[in-house]
Amino acid sequence: MSFRVAETHGRQTNPRPVRGVSRNVHVSERVARGRNVRDSERVECQSYKIESIGKRTRYYQAMIDTDSLLKGADYSELKESYIIFICLDDPFGFRLPAYTFERKCKENALVDLDDKTHHVIFNAEAYEKETNPGIRAFLSFVRNNTAGSDLTREIAAMVQTKKFEQTFINEYLAWNLHDKDVERRGRNEGQNTILALNKRLIASGRIDDLSRASTDSEYLAQLLKEEGLQTEA
Repeated sequence: MSFRVAETHGRQTNPRPVRGVSRNVHVSERVARGRNVRDSERVECQSYKIESIGKRTRYYQAMIDTDSLLKGADYSELKESYIIFICLDDPFGFRLPAYTFERKCKENALVDLDDKTHHVIFNAEAYEKETNPGIRAFLSFVRNNTAGSDLTREIAAMVQTKKFEQTFINEYLAWNLHDKDVERRGRNEGQNTILALNKRLIASGRIDDLSRASTDSEYLAQLLKEEGLQTEA
């Protein structure tokens, strides 16, 4: 299964005066089960235990469906949708790494409503019980902040890159806060220089150096000097 992230940190809106839906990631296209599917997904990360998670997914589903179906369109045109929560702690207390909810008949579980909605709540606290190696490594990364797979190392490197860009820009601008020319030059040169440093460190597997330099400006300057990337004020 693969995903293309269409937008992040957005807000689901509706022309009516109703509460909006915040989400961390919106995925509008996916490839699954050997076929291309046009659908809608919402992914939300939670660092604290939330109340009424069931009603929260219900509300999100309503807003997704309202947003995806144009006026006058047939109900059959509703997209298959996924709502995914990634929680640090177990929201239900049954120590499962994932809770998947799909609508079935209460009287006969073999009867599937087939409304194409899927609600998945991941519990990073129980990552060791996850049988899928990729998902287990990701949940472990969420829980312990330790990258143990290619994907999680890539995510960690992306996070560090963003931190480095802002750190370098802030340090550069501090040399002359009132000089707009220095501000513009600092942003351009800072971004280019830090990206060049990050590429070298990532290519050589120096993730620990990336992490240390994000909070240690002297070490950052040392790395820039070692790599011949130190700029002049």
